[in-house]
Amino acid sequence: MAQLALMPLTGASEIPPVSHWLDQAQQERLARIRHPARQMQFCAARHLAISLLSEHGLQPALLTQASGRPQALNWPAPDGLSWSHTSAWAGAALGEGRVGLDIESIQPRRNVLAIAEQYFSARECAALRAAFGEAQLSLFYHMWVAKEALLKALGTGLVGGLSRFELLPDKGGWRLFSADPVDWQLAIWHLPGQALCAVASDTAQSWNVPHDYAQLQLQIVAQVG
Repeated sequence: MAQLALMPLTGASEIPPVSHWLDQAQQERLARIRHPARQMQFCAARHLAISLLSEHGLQPALLTQASGRPQALNWPAPDGLSWSHTSAWAGAALGEGRVGLDIESIQPRRNVLAIAEQYFSARECAALRAAFGEAQLSLFYHMWVAKEALLKALGTGLVGGLSRFELLPDKGGWRLFSADPVDWQLAIWHLPGQALCAVASDTAQSWNVPHDYAQLQLQIVAQVG
């Protein structure tokens, strides 16, 4: 079963050592991080990945692919591991096929429309303009966290362009437009402290989450190239 592990970082004081399981690229990246809080965020996400692999009885060696995406050496799906972190949360997802995980903290912004106009499609911007206040802010972050998770599953991250996927609210669900001939799966969890966690995958699977976080299953009613 696909697994999603989440850890609140607010108030956390210590993360078990992870360096032993990191490849050289990740060890060098960790060494370049000077801020203690950012070091903890980095290590927490990888600690969760190590824990998930250990639960499967696997040696949790963590590699970095040429694209920059993480890979668990002994996990059968080479693109089945993803992680993310913010200042308040860390997470790791382990599943089949290609998996992408993103966590975002919802922060009031006066310029969400300006950001959307830079990165989103015209129709997505129109949907945002039709919403107001907290509803607009929530819609923006749901779009953003879903798009980032999709791009991480695709293996490009933001370099792949947020406009590659178009997500539009549709009768209580969502409509996904993409040129990729893939039946993408998306789910979003609402976390305490005004945060969102999204998991995307090209493989249908049920995610085992150890806590009763509120889940929004994105019903993708159509995919158009």
